[in-house]
Amino acid sequence: MVTIDEFVALYPKAHTRRTYRTALNQFHAILGVPPTDYFNKGRRYELDVIKFYDDLKARNLAPKSIMTKVKGAVRSYFIENGVELPRRFWKRLKISSYPITKDRLFTKDELRMIFSHLDIAARSVVFSELSNGLRLDDTLQNILLDNLHLEINPARFYYYNSKIDRDCVAFLTSEAKTVIEEWLKIRESWCMEHLWIRNVYFGWTDLGFEEWWEQKNRNKRLFPFDKDVFYKRWWYALDCSGLNQRDKRTKRRVLHSQTFRKYLKSWVGTALSQGIVEALIGHTEGLNSVNTIYNLYGQDC
Repeated sequence: MVTIDEFVALYPKAHTRRTYRTALNQFHAILGVPPTDYFNKGRRYELDVIKFYDDLKARNLAPKSIMTKVKGAVRSYFIENGVELPRRFWKRLKISSYPITKDRLFTKDELRMIFSHLDIAARSVVFSELSNGLRLDDTLQNILLDNLHLEINPARFYYYNSKIDRDCVAFLTSEAKTVIEEWLKIRESWCMEHLWIRNVYFGWTDLGFEEWWEQKNRNKRLFPFDKDVFYKRWWYALDCSGLNQRDKRTKRRVLHSQTFRKYLKSWVGTALSQGIVEALIGHTEGLNSVNTIYNLYGQDC
C-alpha cells in the first residue's frame, strides 16, 4: 500500500503536496476510516468518492477546489494503490472547474475608498497586484528584494511563477513604484510592530527581534508576511468602505484578490493585444507567444 506520505512525496511542488495531503485527510475523516486500513477492507470505492463529493458540495466549496480534491488527490491516490475507477464514473460526477461565485470589478472611485483604509503594507501589495496581475501567492512569496529593480524605467522585478514553474519578469507602474519605495523605508519597523510583537504575545516565539528578524528575513522577501495578514487588512478596508457584499450562494466576497488580475486584464486589454496581456499576468500561452515573436524579430519587435 502507498501511504499518504509516500503519495504526496511523488509531487515536486510544495503547494500540491499540502493540498493533496489535506484533501486525503479530509477524505478519510469523512469516511471515519484510518488511512492505514482503508485499502484492506474491500470497500465500495465509488460510494466513498460520492460521499466525499457530496460533503464538499454541501460546504459550498468552489468547483475548482472540489475538482482538485476529488479528481486530483483522491483519484490519483486510488491509482497509486491499484484502484482505477472507470471513466464513466468520473464523468457522471460532472465536476465543473468554472467558478460559481459572482464577482465584479471595482471602479476607480471604489479603489480610492479602499486605499484610504489600507496601511502601507497592504497598499503596496495591492498596487503591485494592479500593476502586473500576479497571483497573490507569487506576490507575497516570490518577490525577493535582490530581484527588485526600481532604478530601471519601467521599474520591474524578476520572480518565480509557481503556477507554471517558470522564471518571469513583471513591471510596476510609477504609482506602484512610489508606494513600494515608501514601504521599503518602514518595512523592518512595520514587521517589528505588527508581526514580531504579535508572535511574542501569543507565545509563538521566544526570540528577540534581531534573531527573529534574521530568520524571517532570510530569503529577503519584499513582503515578509503571509496571506492571512493581507486578507485581514483587505477585508477590513472593504467593510469600512461599505463594499463588503457577498455572493448569496457561496457567501464569498464579491471583491476578492482574483479581481486584481481581472481588473488589470480588462484595462490593459483595451490598449494591448491579447497575447501581451496574457504574458503580463504570467500565463504560459501568452509568454510562449511573446517569446516566439522576440525570437523571430529580436529587439526590433
